[in-house]
Amino acid sequence: MFSEQESEVWRTVQAFNDAFAANDPEKYFSFVDDDITVILPNCPYRIDGKTNDRMEFEYCLAKGWTKVGFFHEMQPKIQLFGDIAVVQYYSRGAYGDGQNERQKFYKETNILVKRGRDWKVIHVHLSVTV
Repeated sequence: MFSEQESEVWRTVQAFNDAFAANDPEKYFSFVDDDITVILPNCPYRIDGKTNDRMEFEYCLAKGWTKVGFFHEMQPKIQLFGDIAVVQYYSRGAYGDGQNERQKFYKETNILVKRGRDWKVIHVHLSVTV
């Protein structure tokens, strides 16, 4: 389905998402570039930089809003442009604590940049599906 390089990118995205689903900030941010930008449907502004993204991530996790009980990616598409990869996919997941857990569906775009031998996530755009 994917070329060797596309498979490498997809494995990075899946590991990034697995760390998110495991509610593991240390692992999650090991895949994130320092210059990341993030656009989320529940945020009225763009999040700039790894430090700000981590503060938002940990705040939402502490509140239980983004606690993940289940996460699954579907229909991935990967486009490579040298050391830049654009990855688009749909996701579904269960978010929240206990009785507040809700299933949600998203469209997601991740942009990754090759830093040395590793792919790092430099942009995330998440939209709610209708």
